[in-house]
Amino acid sequence: MRSLRSLKSFDELTEKLRIIAFIEEGLDDARAGRVHAHADIVAEMKKRYRKPARRGSPSPPGRP
Repeated sequence: MRSLRSLKSFDELTEKLRIIAFIEEGLDDARAGRVHAHADIVAEMKKRYRKPARRGSPSPPGRP
């Protein structure tokens, strides 16, 4: 059973190292200016993934 526990510990350690590497990559991007404003991303996602209006249903307030 000891080998199973050590495999699990190894998996947990490698997962933590992967997460740290992703965080470091994101911090490097921020330092290099490779970032986007949250509001810009929200606007892009709304534009890209908006639901088409259903036939015969009224438009939501503020939309034609």
